[in-house]
Amino acid sequence: MTASKLREDFESYPPRALRIVAANGEEVPFELKAPQLRMARGLMAQRAAGLPMRAIIVKARKVGFCLDPETRVLTADLRWTTLDAIGVGQEIVAVDEQTVAGKGGARCMRRGVVQAKCEVLEPAFRLRMDNGQTLIATGQHRFLSRRSGATDTRWIRVDNMKVGQPIRKITEPWDEPTYEDGWFGGIIDGEGCFRAKPAGGLELTITQVPGAVYDRAAAYLAYRGITFREDVDERPAGPSKFKDSTVGRIVVHRAHDLFRLFGQTRPSRVGADAWWDGKRLPGGGKGWARVVAIEPLGVRRMIDLQTDRSTYIADGFVSHNSTQAQG
Repeated sequence: MTASKLREDFESYPPRALRIVAANGEEVPFELKAPQLRMARGLMAQRAAGLPMRAIIVKARKVGFCLDPETRVLTADLRWTTLDAIGVGQEIVAVDEQTVAGKGGARCMRRGVVQAKCEVLEPAFRLRMDNGQTLIATGQHRFLSRRSGATDTRWIRVDNMKVGQPIRKITEPWDEPTYEDGWFGGIIDGEGCFRAKPAGGLELTITQVPGAVYDRAAAYLAYRGITFREDVDERPAGPSKFKDSTVGRIVVHRAHDLFRLFGQTRPSRVGADAWWDGKRLPGGGKGWARVVAIEPLGVRRMIDLQTDRSTYIADGFVSHNSTQAQG
């Protein structure tokens, strides 16, 4: 068969003239699978009948990387919205799906957008975590984790997890704001200063003379479980409103606490922008939780979510994109 005739034979051309790299790295002939054979034969039948050759190719993504409908997703304005309620086009907090090798290649937080979602019926599992939280996911769903004894992170499926498996998190969900939360949000707007430190990291500083307001602010942070430090600033006489007073400084610098603090108190001025965009994932001891139990739940209604960053934050944990079937 001549080269031109061979190219016209859609069934014979691939295995006789094309080679592909197999999973083991070896080059092998391109053998058509059954669906590809059906398509090739259909095209040749169209040509034999004198019809225009036409094939509709649908690129599909696997369905089944799903979470419980009541799982909360962290939106870009630092609100928690359930998977049931979140809509297409909603801006969310996401992370880099992959890291880049070399200096400065750490995984960072990013703005993301919900592209699609759908409901499915799939077998689900409940993951009980050592911090008291639970996650309900399908076996195929992936979370950012790491192997035992390893330091590098990777996406690991729920059905490959074992008790003791660490899962990466950036914060913990917070409640709806109370009156005291609103009061502290006003303190942040009135007396707060938020900045990115030159050496890296973030810092919220609230400056206040010792007294009832200062004590109330410190008590609020302690009540909410926010880690902070207290500094004393001796001010010399001058035009400052503090004059020659001793001034107290309350400093919050851990990113996972700043998420909770800004989301809970909702100040209007300080921290209102996407300060987390492009920043590394929060570290420290609160950046991980471990699986203490895995319980099968049977088939149940789940939500399949797709985002443009292939990631999102689910109940504070770093979750991989679900992959909805698309045409």
